[in-house]
Amino acid sequence: MCNVRFGICCKCAMCDVRFGICCKCAMCDVRFGICCKCAMCDVRFGICCKCAMCDVRFDICCKCAVCDVRFGICCKCAMCDVRFGICCKCAVCDVRFGICCKCAMCDVRFGICCKCAMCDVRFGMCCKCAMCDVRFGICCKCAMCDVRFGICCKCCYANSS
Repeated sequence: MCNVRFGICCKCAMCDVRFGICCKCAMCDVRFGICCKCAMCDVRFGICCKCAMCDVRFDICCKCAVCDVRFGICCKCAMCDVRFGICCKCAVCDVRFGICCKCAMCDVRFGICCKCAMCDVRFGMCCKCAMCDVRFGICCKCAMCDVRFGICCKCCYANSS
């Protein structure tokens, strides 16, 4: 997004507004060509990430906190399932995108794989994700579920309420 619009380091909200610095994070490396000290890498982990999310682009493992510190492996998370064909059970998907993938985040909170809309390619069905509850507090037919499936997501709280 930055590269297309600016062609340079844009100091977008993700970096400048929250951290006051140019992020140059793994996600932006392709766009900026440089490393960063963004919240994802430096502030929280002290390393340049080039995480599994960027594996296709960089072909290397970063041993970032998400993969190495918590799991000790390069993730190739569910978000990369279409690209890698495997799931790592890391927390990348839920943490960054608000979705689940049988990742640690979902597993710990729900004990199940949510099969949410973002996992459509892998699961093709609806879920009991937390996206609906977090944003609406009820079974919402939010964009995540309704637009893609035309059905109610039956989120956790909707079921319990």
